[in-house]
Amino acid sequence: MLIVTVLAIATAALPAAVPEAGGLVVHGSPQDRSDLMAKIEATRARSPVFDHAWRELEAHPEPVHLAVGRDLAVTGGPTAGFVQIDAFEYGLYEGQARRARGWQVLDLDDLDALPERPSAGQPQAQDQGASLVHAVVELLEGIRHDRSRSAERYDHAHRAALRAENAYRIEQGQATQASTRVHRERDSTRWVVRYRDGSVETLTWREGRLVHVGFGG
Repeated sequence: MLIVTVLAIATAALPAAVPEAGGLVVHGSPQDRSDLMAKIEATRARSPVFDHAWRELEAHPEPVHLAVGRDLAVTGGPTAGFVQIDAFEYGLYEGQARRARGWQVLDLDDLDALPERPSAGQPQAQDQGASLVHAVVELLEGIRHDRSRSAERYDHAHRAALRAENAYRIEQGQATQASTRVHRERDSTRWVVRYRDGSVETLTWREGRLVHVGFGG
């Protein structure tokens, strides 16, 4: 069951309206939700891996929440700062993301900075579908996991999301990921992703915005 709503503004608690029978609720502005759902449907159409994960998320017996916004910031928790594509177990409050089990936040500006599909010149590029696979599987595995500590749920969910992301890359004819290293500086963050064909992709954020995606040694 999929319920699409506009997220109510709240400062201290999660929105009270929760689907009693479980299922997925998508939060955000009408335009952001529309943009996200278009990306989701396009990815479902070309990826059995993503379609399966999405169907499982919709059918989950407990309520789960997927929130979408732009240039989102995280407050509190171990990863305070700007959201980089997605954030595990964060809910949205007044344009910021705060800790909440059963939630996943997606930054639509970051998704838009990734290619819809890899180009002929960069066939190994991380595309929007790979990021959606990662976020959806991470949310699903986090809410399924019975550990009480968020860090333990994240470790399990993140590893499952990486496996699903690689399965997506295989079905799309791409090399799988070998490693990802995160380099944080005062005003920027870089992800350096190495693929098993030997290619290296770098994603660079400045002040929370994904400003450069490129390949090199």
